[in-house]
Amino acid sequence: QVYIRGEAWTLTNASLMVDTPGVNINHFRLSHLEKEININGWISKHPDDSLFVTFYNLDLSFLNYLLQTKSFQFDGKINGSVTANEVYRLQHITGNIAIQSLKINHTQLGNIQIAALWNPDKESVDIQLTSPDTIARLLAHGNFYPLRRSYSFDIHFNQVDVKIIEPIITPTFAVKNGTFSGHLHLSDEKSKPVIDGKLALNNAVLELVPLHASYSISNTLVVDHNTFLFKDFVLYDESQHPLRLNGQLRNNYLKNFTLDFKLTADNNLVFNKPAADELPFYGKAFVSGKAHIYSTDDFIVVDVTDAKTEENTLVLVDLGQSYYSGTNDFIRFTTPASASPKTSNGKSTPVVSDQKKSRLSLNMDVEVNPQAELMLLLSTNRGDVLRGRGNGSLKFEVDKAGNFFIRGQYSFTEGIYNFTMNNLMNKKFEIQNSSTIYFNGRPTDATLDITAIYHTRAPLYNLFGESNIEYRKRIPVDCQLFLTGRLMEPNIRLSIDLPNAAEETKSRVRSIISSEQEMSQQFLSLMLLNNFMPATSGNLQTRLQETNLGVDVATTTSLELLFSQLSSWLSSFNKDFNFGVSYRPGDQVYTNEDLEIALSTQLLNNRMSISSSIDIIGQSNTPTATRQSSTLVGDVNVEYRLTDRLSLKAFNRPNDIIYFQDDIYTRGVGIIYREEFKDLKELTQRYFRQKQKQKSKDSIPGN
Repeated sequence: QVYIRGEAWTLTNASLMVDTPGVNINHFRLSHLEKEININGWISKHPDDSLFVTFYNLDLSFLNYLLQTKSFQFDGKINGSVTANEVYRLQHITGNIAIQSLKINHTQLGNIQIAALWNPDKESVDIQLTSPDTIARLLAHGNFYPLRRSYSFDIHFNQVDVKIIEPIITPTFAVKNGTFSGHLHLSDEKSKPVIDGKLALNNAVLELVPLHASYSISNTLVVDHNTFLFKDFVLYDESQHPLRLNGQLRNNYLKNFTLDFKLTADNNLVFNKPAADELPFYGKAFVSGKAHIYSTDDFIVVDVTDAKTEENTLVLVDLGQSYYSGTNDFIRFTTPASASPKTSNGKSTPVVSDQKKSRLSLNMDVEVNPQAELMLLLSTNRGDVLRGRGNGSLKFEVDKAGNFFIRGQYSFTEGIYNFTMNNLMNKKFEIQNSSTIYFNGRPTDATLDITAIYHTRAPLYNLFGESNIEYRKRIPVDCQLFLTGRLMEPNIRLSIDLPNAAEETKSRVRSIISSEQEMSQQFLSLMLLNNFMPATSGNLQTRLQETNLGVDVATTTSLELLFSQLSSWLSSFNKDFNFGVSYRPGDQVYTNEDLEIALSTQLLNNRMSISSSIDIIGQSNTPTATRQSSTLVGDVNVEYRLTDRLSLKAFNRPNDIIYFQDDIYTRGVGIIYREEFKDLKELTQRYFRQKQKQKSKDSIPGN
C-alpha cells in the first residue's frame, strides 16, 4: 500500500525494467476505492516508444495540493487517457479527458471535455476545451509548447457566477450575486502566468465587507497584464442611487492580490451594519463624499473624507458591557444617609474588553447634520439611550488593534434621552437644542453639556396644600435634567419648571422646593406618579405612603407604558405623521383624570413642522362633594424654516388656568434666529470678521 495525502492506495504487482533504451513499465495499477490509475509503455527518447496513461474517477482537488494557491480551488472528477512519445522531451502528446462537474472556487462550470493533439508544424500540443452542456460556461483553445515550456490559450466565459473570483477580492468584498461573460488570453512570462482581456459583469452584487454595504455592478472589467482595471465604474446601492468607482486589483502573477479603490458617493448607502459584533457601532449611513479603500499585508484600510450625512441615516454606538463594567444610572435618588458604592479612589472604573486584532483600519471624517440620527446605547440591558439629531464634525476611527474611537463635537438640534430605573419606569426626556457631546477618543470618555426635559402634567394641590379648586387642575410641568462632565459619570442637576404658569406661581413653587433633597424627591414623584408630593418633612418612602393619591405607582406607570405603545402603533401606519395618546388617571378626591391626544408632522421637504395637542380634563369629586365639568384645552405650534438659522413661528397655547382672565389662550407669532457659539467672545469675533469682509468687498472698484 502507498499513502497519498492520507489515503491508502493499493499498488498491484507491476514489472519495471530498466534497459539501455529507457524504462519499460507493465501492468502498473494504483487504486483507492473507485479511483484508479494505469500506466503501461516506455519512457525513452526513441520516437516510436510510447507511454500510455489511463485514469478513472480521480479527484481534481489534487491540483490544489500541487498549485498551493488560495486564489483558485478546483473540484470535479476526471476520466480519460493520455499518450506521449519521447517522454523525456514531452513530444507527441495526445489525449482525451472528461471532467465531470468541474468547480472552480466552489462555482459550478458543468461538464468539460479536453482534447489534446500533437501539432508537428508548431511543435506544440493543440488543446481544445469544450462542453456538452446546453449552456457552455467555459470554452478554451490554445497551444502548449514543450520545448519552450510555454503556453498560449484563449479562454471564453459565458454567464459564469461571479463567486468564482471571490477568493481574490476577499476579505474586502463578498460576492452576493451576478454573472460575467467575456474573453481572457492566458500566456506565460518567464514561466509565470499572465492574463489579458475583458469581462462584462452582469448584475453582479458585491458587499463591501468593512462597511457591510452592497452594490450592484454591470460594467466591463479590463484585465491588462494581470492588473484588473475598474475604470469609471457606476455602482448602484440598495436604493438604486449611483456612485463612482475607479481603481485596480493587482497581483504577483495571480497570487497575493491587493486592491486600491476610490469611490465618490452622492447620497449613497455606504454603511449598513445590522448589529454590533466585534465593533460597538452599527446602523445605516447615507453619505455624500469620497472614500479610498486599499489593502496591504492582510490589512484593509478605509479612509473617508469630505463626507456629509444624508437623510435616513441612523448610527448606533453601544456603550454597554464591552466598554463599561456594571450598570450606570444617570439619576440616583438617595436620602442624605445613603451612600453610593465607589471604588477605592472614589470613581467607577471603566473596563475595556479584550480586543481581537483587527484586519480593518477605518478613518471616517464626517460632517453630521440633522438629517442623520445618532444613538448612544448607555445600557443595552435596561434600554438607557441618548438619541437625537444635530450638527457636528465627527471622526470615526478603528485602529489596527481593533480599538474604536470617536473625536469631535456634536450639538443636538433635537433628541430624546430614554431613562429607565430599576425596571420600575421608562421615561423619555426631550433633549434641548444646542445640548452638546464632546467626543475625545473612546466613546465612554466623552463629556456632556446636555439639558433634557421630561414633560408631564400635574396639579399643585399637594404642593400648596390649599383647598382652591383650581389647584386640582393638571397644568404643564417640566422636569429638567442638566448633565455635565464625563459621559459615564456625569454631574447631575435637577430642576422643575411650570412653562405656562404665571411668575407668581413659579416663585411660590421655587420657595417650597428650595433644597436639593426636596427637588430630588419631587422630581421622582413627578416621574413616577405625574404628581407632586405634599411639602412636609420626612423621607421619600414615608411621604409616598402618607400621600393618599388614590392610584399607585404601578397603575400610573403601566397606563403610561400602555398608551406609549398605542402611540407607536398609530404612528406606524403613516411615517409622515406622529400620533400620541396619553392618559393619566385621577383619584377620587384631589385630581382629575386627563386624556391628551397629540399630532405632529413635517411638510414641504421638512421645512415646515406642525405639532398640536388636545387635552381633555375629566370630572372629579371635590372634598365638598361638588362636581366639576370636563374641560377641553388645546395648543398648536407651527414653525417654518427659512434657512438653517432663520425660522418663522406661530403658536396658540393655554394659559395657566389659575390666573386666566378674559381668555384662556395666548397666541403669538415670531421670528427665530439660531446661532451656535461657545462663548460671547467667539460670537463677537465672528460678527466683526463678517463686517470686515463686507467692507473689503465694498472697497473693490466696480462693486
